[in-house]
Amino acid sequence: MAGTQYNYSVAAVVSSCTSALSSCDSATTDSPPPGSCPAGYNQYDDTAPPDLITASCSASGLFDATLTCNSNPSADLDLYLDKYTCAWIFCSWGYVDVGGTAGCNEVINYNGTSGTYRWRVNAYSGSTTFTLCTNQC
Repeated sequence: MAGTQYNYSVAAVVSSCTSALSSCDSATTDSPPPGSCPAGYNQYDDTAPPDLITASCSASGLFDATLTCNSNPSADLDLYLDKYTCAWIFCSWGYVDVGGTAGCNEVINYNGTSGTYRWRVNAYSGSTTFTLCTNQC
């Protein structure tokens, strides 16, 4: 988030010694540290596989999500936004949007009508820890 202050540690290695020296300082940055979501977003930290399915919620409007791999950038995860629909007496979950990239970082921005939704993360290949940030559900 622009203008937000984060505290961080800096480690410096001096060539004439073998140990790292560290000190604390702070800075203002335009992006949050890895593994954190913008204010007002839900954050899910997990490991894939297995797949993650969030709790469902009733909502409408903009569904915004970002999936970021933390430990293995060569893993391939897929992010889906599912909606629960019924036709006659048969009800099921089906995806209404998918991140769709070959890799680890996925983004979905979907404008949805009123209904019941959930986020789903599928591990296509590899394993990794990840962070999922969502504005709804």
